[in-house]
Amino acid sequence: MFLIFLILLLLVISILISISLILFTRHKSRSQHPLIAQNNGGNQELAKNTKNKVGFGVLGCFLSGVVLIFFMALVSMFLSFIDMWGVFVRVPKYEMVQAVQRSYKQSGFEGTVRVLDANKNYTSFAGYLIRAEYSEEIEGQTVKIGDRIEYYTSRDEKYGKTDIDLQLEKGDAIYQVFPSIAYRGLELSPDYSETLETVKDSFTKADKKKLYLESLDFMIDKDAPHIDAYEALIKKNRAEGQPLQGLYPIPISDMLEKEALAIEMKVILNVEQDDGSIIGIGQDQKNDDKIKQILQEQLDLTKLPNARYLMDIGVGKHSKYSGFGKYEVIVQNHQIVRFSIQNKEY
Repeated sequence: MFLIFLILLLLVISILISISLILFTRHKSRSQHPLIAQNNGGNQELAKNTKNKVGFGVLGCFLSGVVLIFFMALVSMFLSFIDMWGVFVRVPKYEMVQAVQRSYKQSGFEGTVRVLDANKNYTSFAGYLIRAEYSEEIEGQTVKIGDRIEYYTSRDEKYGKTDIDLQLEKGDAIYQVFPSIAYRGLELSPDYSETLETVKDSFTKADKKKLYLESLDFMIDKDAPHIDAYEALIKKNRAEGQPLQGLYPIPISDMLEKEALAIEMKVILNVEQDDGSIIGIGQDQKNDDKIKQILQEQLDLTKLPNARYLMDIGVGKHSKYSGFGKYEVIVQNHQIVRFSIQNKEY
């Protein structure tokens, strides 16, 4: 409303200035050329030139006023925008500390929450980026888990809230709201390291010039076929008073076999076809079958746990990829029972 009022006010002022200039210029013109009323050629030409000058002058004043109004409207809109999003709003640190502690507490976490630092954020709609640390006693040891939290200063219903608050209001699961704690719960659980080592061992017999494992980790996939088994376990753990609000302990082997969790890995294939070309990703089923065959030949499937694997597979030669695709691979009883691409070549 204020912006509209300002624009209308400037427009009225511009029109009034233009009218005043018209009246003033006409009056001045008449006072300087009293013979204009005589019907001779010279005076008529002088009157015509004077009118043209007056017209151009008034038009210039009016256009200048319009440009000024447009510029001030843009400035006003920009200032309103940054004010609405609270870009330059400063918040005392103790208020952010209270907000972060409240976010953890309403989720049931009873450990210690510390705000390590808070920096003004000008690159997104969040007013501040907060680096926080949550610590809790687990089996006689203090476990510290870092996190990055967004604190909103926008002048709307988000003001004074964290991104944790907004996710909880949206109804997101606890492992989505607190991914750092969820993954830390996995790391602390039995069989975490052993399972990863077993998967790594399955690559030991592979020819590294043909098949190479770049990275490997667990993945909590909200779209997993049986993520409900993981959610039920968290609920059960919480009811039993387990640490980290039920995100610990997690029987990893059981969750993998139920396809509630997944193993994520990045794999590079450097394999030529008979004609010397490189197998392409996602081009046709024959190529996918060849990639599957290479995995079966190069991997030691006897060491791979029954699980759902999400493989980012790059295919190329001497680090020059001809394609890169994401595949879902299901391993059961030491056999690949499903191999399907999740995306096309990119």
